[in-house]
Amino acid sequence: MRSPVGYGDFSPSSSAEMIAGSIYMIFNVVIMAWVIGSITLLIVKSDEKTGVYREALQVLNKYASLHGFDKDLTKRLRTQLKLDFDNREVQDEQVLHFFPAGVRRKVLRRLYLPDLLESKLMRGTRQQFVDAFLGACTVEIFSPGEELLQRNSVPTDLYLLLEGKLEVSTQSALDKSVMSSETLDSSVADEDWSTRSGSITGGKRGYVKRGEFINEIGKSASLFEAIWMLLKLRREGFFTESLQMETVRTKTVCKVLTMSKANYRDLANDYPGSAGRLLANLLSKVDDQNNRVSSHINLDVEAVVNPQVRVYNTAAAVQDLIRLYISKQQDDQTTRFCFAASRGDTATITVMCEQGFDPNSSDYDKRTALMVASMKGNVDTVVKLLSYHADPNLTDMHGTSALYEATKNNHEDVASVLIEYGGHLSMSESQAASTLCQAVYEGDILLLKRLICAQIQVNASDYDKRTAAHIAASESNCLALKILVEAGADLNMRDRWGNTAEDEAKRARASAVLGIFGTPLTLRGNEGGRECCTVGHVVDKV
Repeated sequence: MRSPVGYGDFSPSSSAEMIAGSIYMIFNVVIMAWVIGSITLLIVKSDEKTGVYREALQVLNKYASLHGFDKDLTKRLRTQLKLDFDNREVQDEQVLHFFPAGVRRKVLRRLYLPDLLESKLMRGTRQQFVDAFLGACTVEIFSPGEELLQRNSVPTDLYLLLEGKLEVSTQSALDKSVMSSETLDSSVADEDWSTRSGSITGGKRGYVKRGEFINEIGKSASLFEAIWMLLKLRREGFFTESLQMETVRTKTVCKVLTMSKANYRDLANDYPGSAGRLLANLLSKVDDQNNRVSSHINLDVEAVVNPQVRVYNTAAAVQDLIRLYISKQQDDQTTRFCFAASRGDTATITVMCEQGFDPNSSDYDKRTALMVASMKGNVDTVVKLLSYHADPNLTDMHGTSALYEATKNNHEDVASVLIEYGGHLSMSESQAASTLCQAVYEGDILLLKRLICAQIQVNASDYDKRTAAHIAASESNCLALKILVEAGADLNMRDRWGNTAEDEAKRARASAVLGIFGTPLTLRGNEGGRECCTVGHVVDKV
C-alpha cells in the first residue's frame, strides 16, 4: 500500500521511496513528541514552583491572620517571601553546596574578596583567615523596610553591605541620622548631629561603601566615616558584645554578607593572630576618627553645654572599651596557649603559632607557655615553642625563667635544650645568692649541681654579702664546698662582717671543711672531748 506524504505532494512509487517516506514520518513524530514533552515539562515545573510559592503564601496568610498581624507587617512578609523565591535559584548556597569546600572558597573569594579587602579591618590578616571568614559567611537578601539591627539589642550577626541602600535612625527623635565626611568638615563646630536626616547608600563617598561592615562596634553603617564618631554612644556591638545603639533598616533591596557570632568565635579560636590583628585595626580606626573629631572641638567647653565635647568623651570611652576587650581576648588566648603547653599539646601550639599567635604572650603573672612546659618537663613542647622563636630568657613577676623551672624540677633534658638555644637563668645577684644558699643549707647537692650546670653565679652574694661558700663552710658541708670551688667559687670573699668562708669553718669548728683550706684545727684543752692534730685526723681524747 502506497500512502502519500504530506498533502499528497509526494507519493512513493518504489520500495526505496516508501522506506524514505516512512523514516521521514517517524522523524517528524519524534520531533513533535519532544517539542510537546518539553513544553509540558516547562509548564509543570513552572506550575510546581508557583504551587510551592502559593502554598507558602497561603500558610503565611493564615499565620498572619491567626496572630493578628497588621497590613503593613503582612505586606512586608509577603514581599520578603516573594524576594526569597525569586532569588532562590541564584543564591550562593543553593549552587555551591554541590561542590567541595575548596571549590566553594575559590568561588566566594572571586565574588566577595574585593569587597572584603576594602574593609580596613582586614588589613594585615592572613589569607587563610580571610578564606575561612568567607567560608563561614552566608549571603542574604533583604527587602526594603527590613530591620537588620535594632536599637538596644545585642548584635548576633556581623553584616557586610554588598549592594543596596540602608538608613539609620536613632530613638531620641525617631529621625534618620546620617552624615558624610564632607558634613563633618563643614558643620562639626555648631551642629547637633542627632537631629540630621538622610540615608546611607552603598558605593558613594562619605557613605557606607561596598565592603564596609555595618555593626563592628554598635554604630551606624558608616563606621569608617565621621558619622559614627558624631553619633558616639557608650556601647560596642558585634566584636565587643554590647548593645546596638541605632536601628539600621534597608531602604532598597539589599544584599549583605552575614557572619554569625558563633562562627566568628570559632574562627577567632582557630586564627588567634589574625583575630587580634582585626581588633587592633578596629582600635586604630577608632583612634583616627577620634583624632579627627578632637581637632574640630574645644575640649575646655563643658560637656553639658557643648554636644561636641560629649561626642569626644564618649569616643574616648569607646576606645577604652575596645582596649579592654582586646586585653580580654588576649588573656583568653594566652590561657588556652599555656594550658596546651602544660599538657604537651603540640598540635594546638602549632596551629596557634602558625596563625600568628605570639609564643611569648604571658598571663597575669608574666608566665609564658615556655615556662609552663619547662616546669612540666614537656621537652617536645619546649622544642616546638623554641622553633617558633619563643624567648627562653623571659622572666615572670617573681624573676623565674624557663631554665630555672627546668632546673628546679629536675628536668635535665629540658634544661639542655634551653641552654642550647641560649637560655640563661636570668637571675639577679641577690636572687642567685638566695637560691644557691638555700640549696646548700638544705643539703640538696643534686639541685646545686644542676644550678651550676645552668651557669648560675657561684660568687653571688646576698644583702649581707654572704655567698654559698660561706653557708657551706658554716654548715660543715664539705661536698657542697668542693663543688662550689670546682665551679670557680672565690673563697676569699668577705661578708659584711669581714669573714671569709675559712673563718666560718673555724667558727663552726668544721675540721673536714678546713682541710680544703689546708688549715689544721686546734682545740683548747678538753673542749669537745676531742683533739685534732691534722685536718681530717680527729682522735678521741682519752
